[in-house]
Amino acid sequence: MSLKTDIYLSIKAMIEEDLKDDIKTFRLFNNQFEHEADENAFLYPAVFMQYENIDYIATTGGSQQGDLSATFHIGVESLKTEDLAIFDLLDKFFKALTDINIGFTRTREQQDIDHDNIQVWQQSYKITMTDDTANIHNRRRLKVTATTLDVNKEIIIDPNTYEGIRTHKEIS
Repeated sequence: MSLKTDIYLSIKAMIEEDLKDDIKTFRLFNNQFEHEADENAFLYPAVFMQYENIDYIATTGGSQQGDLSATFHIGVESLKTEDLAIFDLLDKFFKALTDINIGFTRTREQQDIDHDNIQVWQQSYKITMTDDTANIHNRRRLKVTATTLDVNKEIIIDPNTYEGIRTHKEIS
């Protein structure tokens, strides 16, 4: 299974177990808040995970180490003029993500404005990971059958043709 899939499913399991009363929808980000009328229906509060950058460097044996950046778009529907409950949800999400101990470090929080009756915040995280997908131990083996090589044949090199080659054979 893909490492990105493993990370996503770990977070989804955490939400379903630890935040089931606080978060009703968790999916991959596809700009759902901006295109809510065109999207498949979802319940609020909602969290959408966006993989942003993965900067890789080669390690040994075909493995790669990567610094993955991900942003979680957290949205709450509210008709209140001022609804501070989202701050509690942001803290709960941060704590739960830290508690599953897969290595995420929070790097940024930012309010995403201009959504009708929806408060949206973005929490960004980084994680350093090792991707062994192409590791030499995971590669398919190619079976090679050797052809027969007769090593009992005499090879004669003409020293007149190849200057500087010495041979013990007389060439006639």
